[in-house]
Amino acid sequence: MAEFRKRNFADKTLGEKLREIRQESGYSQKKVEENINVSEKYIRYLEEGHYEKLPGEVYIKSFLKKYADFLSVNKEKVLALYENEKKIYQKLDSYDSNQYLPPKGKVKFPFLNPKNLRNLIIILFILAILLYLGWELTHIIAPPKLKINYPPEEFITTEKSLLLEGQTEPEISVLVNGEKVDVERNGSFKEEIILKEGVNVIEITAHKKQGEENKVIRRVMLKNVE
Repeated sequence: MAEFRKRNFADKTLGEKLREIRQESGYSQKKVEENINVSEKYIRYLEEGHYEKLPGEVYIKSFLKKYADFLSVNKEKVLALYENEKKIYQKLDSYDSNQYLPPKGKVKFPFLNPKNLRNLIIILFILAILLYLGWELTHIIAPPKLKINYPPEEFITTEKSLLLEGQTEPEISVLVNGEKVDVERNGSFKEEIILKEGVNVIEITAHKKQGEENKVIRRVMLKNVE
């Protein structure tokens, strides 16, 4: 039986000690697998100290007992060394998991205090009001929409009159050649135009109470049919 305790392994891990004994005995990891029926991969994990890659606590101790018996070393001593290393690893894991945690009671985002949140809400409220007023002002001073449905541009006719038809916005005043015409509630309007022979210029203007006007010109030619 190998003198496990008499070897100078003070500065080595359990896995390193087992590996050194195995190599001194002339065994490969494959040979160990064949003799103790434990996967070569698990033998390597034991020797490298990768206990987290092994199936579990019960299996680790079972593997270590078989491995110790095969190498003829004291298995109780092997298990005791394993327990000591496990405690060290647990302390290291606990340290690693705790060192990145914020101190207890410390706020992760200190600027998100009630005072700053209240000020932020007030600022957002003021910005929303300013944006609304800006939109309303633009809508008020912008010229009204004006569309002439009939006649089309550069229209030629032999009729001595035509019915002008158009569309604007509700509550908008419309002038045709300077004369105010009636506008329906939906913004539509019609006006009969008496034409003279030759080119007739029809000026349609839409006005808001405040803001700019919108003007459209139609030129209509009345041809002599005689």
